[in-house]
Amino acid sequence: MAGLSTNSGQLKKRCSPLNNRNLQLKVNLMKKIYTCENNLSMNHIKNVLENNGIGCLIRNESLGSTAGELPPIVAWPELWLKDLSQESAALKLIHEITTGPPEVNVDWECEQCGEQIEGQFQLCWNCGGAVEFTA
Repeated sequence: MAGLSTNSGQLKKRCSPLNNRNLQLKVNLMKKIYTCENNLSMNHIKNVLENNGIGCLIRNESLGSTAGELPPIVAWPELWLKDLSQESAALKLIHEITTGPPEVNVDWECEQCGEQIEGQFQLCWNCGGAVEFTA
């Protein structure tokens, strides 16, 4: 019986309120920064962040099977940031990934006939004049 008391004493040391408090502090230092319904998109974002030195993890990755039992948004995967000091960099990268590249096709005016042409076109529909690219 003496062995049991020793083991329970070791168990008490490992599960002391101090250790539980430290664990709770570590969990509180993480922050949910993004959620979406698509696991593929979530893993892409996680990979981009990790390749830029930003530690993160995905939670609720396998809750998609609970759809119908839980509200859909509750079952979506969540991206959690491990280091709060990297939050602004992470959010900037997520914004760049989710919004895509900036629009490069700007509407232009034909120099030959003055017609307004949409940016995706390189030739004027009216006279055939070409867009002049400037650096």
